[in-house]
Parts: sequence; structure tokens; C-alpha cells
Amino acid sequence: MINSTFDKIEKVNIDSLVANAVRESKTLEYKEVLPGGRDEDKKEFLADVSSFANASGGDIVYGIVELRDIDGKPTGIPERAPGLEAINGDIEVRRLESIIRDGLDPRIPGVQLKAIDGFPKGQVVVVRVPQSWAAPHMVVFKASPRFFTRTSAGKSPLDVQELRAAFASSESMPEKIRRFRDGRLGKILAGETPWPLETLNCCVLHVVPYEAMLGKQLLDPLKFTSGGFFISRPNGISGYDRLNLDGYVALCTGSDLDGPAFGYSQVFRQGAIEFVDSYHLRPRADTNDHRFPATTIENFVFSGTNSAIELFEKADVLPPYAVLFSLLNIRRYRLAHSHDSQLYGLPKTADRPHLIFPDFVIERVDSENWNDQLRYFVVPLFDLLWQSFGMQRTPNVDELRRWTSRS
Repeated sequence: MINSTFDKIEKVNIDSLVANAVRESKTLEYKEVLPGGRDEDKKEFLADVSSFANASGGDIVYGIVELRDIDGKPTGIPERAPGLEAINGDIEVRRLESIIRDGLDPRIPGVQLKAIDGFPKGQVVVVRVPQSWAAPHMVVFKASPRFFTRTSAGKSPLDVQELRAAFASSESMPEKIRRFRDGRLGKILAGETPWPLETLNCCVLHVVPYEAMLGKQLLDPLKFTSGGFFISRPNGISGYDRLNLDGYVALCTGSDLDGPAFGYSQVFRQGAIEFVDSYHLRPRADTNDHRFPATTIENFVFSGTNSAIELFEKADVLPPYAVLFSLLNIRRYRLAHSHDSQLYGLPKTADRPHLIFPDFVIERVDSENWNDQLRYFVVPLFDLLWQSFGMQRTPNVDELRRWTSRS
């Protein structure tokens, strides 16, 4: 795979493959020409794409000429990058996207394509295929169902045992994410947090890319120390950031750097993010009154999800993303609009000590309209939140049932 986030792949990256004689591998393949319009060409293209998705993901680079051995067979070593003659990159990208969309089942989320200018004969086209959480993907074009995987020697059909393993892995992905969440909640309840918390009455948000369950390091913690990446704090309280064993954490300590924390944002190396806020569930100091500030907590969920996905987009971590929200030690809390506002009255309390809400999945992100997309997306979760305290639904929506932040 080309050593760059997809949006930053440029001509220099392609030239480097040639200059350094980077051989084809399990995650990289070179093609001299684009797939044509014949059925056999389309089937071959779909087999290539699905083999990457069913294995470790990878890049297909079109417009590269390989060195040949004495028998005239390609060696997998790039000789030059002339580009593709007489093509319109935008049109070809849309054509290939259409073939992928209609020729594979299930569809592969997160496939990216781009045409790169500046080569002697024309553009080079790069197709990046992620390792898929929904594998195995089957070629269904023209009613010829086949499953493929990929090794360092190229693509090959999946055998029966490999198919069974692929189906089992795909079906267990949501369960793996829930187990991760449950394990983290157990550690929080046991006080095993990155820094001691002021109280274990807290709200917890996990945003987990499906890719995070595939055993890769998706987020380099050193990029946070250099300013390349950023993660917000869950409640706006100042503090300090540091590397730790899990990755990188932004602590909410206020001015007392040695005192207990009011929350934190923990970024895990494999890509999951955990936001914990105990500040907004602290009892009121004057009365020891336990108020649940529902609208404030909605803001916590919305802003945390937004911050996490902004980070994922910058780091080229692809959807889908699971969003998992939990409330710990809140049985005595009475519902209020915010921490200092009027109570909604009895019996507007939770009926159990911990509320573990169903996870929801963000399958795609429309970068241009993401804020509006998220405002629609969170409403069903927020309705459940208010129903957990005896109310019918969240009041914080506009006439189109989009969530509206209110203080």
C-alpha cells in the first residue's frame, strides 16, 4: 500500500514507487491499463477489488509498466509510470465506482478512487480498497458468484474453510465492539482510569471505527504531541495532555494538575476514542442534590462524536463508526434541563444504576453536510435518553426533528 493517507497521494508518491522499485505485494498491485468494457474485464476488476477487501486491503495503481523477465512475464517491479493515454480521469473514476457498486455483494464501504495528473502519457488512477468489516464480498456480476482473497502472490479463490472464517469474523464485528465497550466500562467502575476521577458518577462515550477491531494501529499518538492531530476535552475544563500506554489522553484537571480529574479523552492506538465526563454529574455543592442535566449531556455526546469523526477523517480512518453511550452510577439523579435549572419533577429518575444505550452505526460521512447529518442522526438516541427518565422524547429539536443545541 502507498505510504500516505489517500487524500495526500500525489505524483511524487507514484514516482517514488518506481524510483525505489517497490515490488507488488499483498497490499499493492500495478496495472498498465484500466479495465475495459468487456464482461471479462469487469469480472477481473471486481475480483481484484474484492480480493483486497477480503484480505488486508490495499492499492491498485493503473498506469504503471512493470519490468519483464527473460520470458516476457511481469515481475511485479515497476519500470516506469507513463500514465494512461487518452482518458478522462473523472469519467473513468465514476465508471469504476459504478462497476464496484453494482458488481459486489455486499457493497464494500470506504473504497476510494482518484486520478493523478502529470505523467508523460496521461493520468494515473489509484484505487484504495480498505480491509472490510463486512467481508467476505462476492463478485456477482453477470450471475457468476465467486469469492476471492489475496496473498503476496496475488489473488486466489477462497476455499471453504477460509469462507467460514471470513463469515464468522464479519458476524462478530459488532459483538467485538460491544465487548470492548463493556470491558472499558468495567475498568471505569473499578477506578482504573488514566487518572483518578473526582467521582465515578459519569457519562461515557465511545466512538469506535470498525477498522479498530482489525488489529491495526490506526492512530499514532506521537502525532498528537506534534500538533498533527487534535482531540477535544469532554467538558471544556482545562488540563494537560500526555502519552500513555493506551495511546494519548487529554485530562480535565483544571489548575490543580495533581488533583482528581473531572473527565478525559482517551485516544487508543488502534483507533477507538473514549470520552468520560464526571464534572456535569457532580452533586450540587450547596444541597448535595443529584440533578441529571439532560441537555448538557446531549451536548457532550454530540460534540464528542463530532470531534472523533473530524479526527478520523484527518487520519484517513474510514467508516463505519460505532457510537456507544453509557451513564454510570446515576440511579439517584433527577431529570433537569441543565445542572442549575429547574427539575422536571418526580418521578423523573432513572430506574437503574447504569444506563447502557444501544449502539448506533455511522456508515458514511458526507463531509460537506456532516453537521446536519449528525443532527438528524443523534435524535433517536436522545429520545431514548429522555425516555430513560420517564419523558417521551428530547425537547431539543427543531421543526424538522433535527437536534438543536440549547444551553
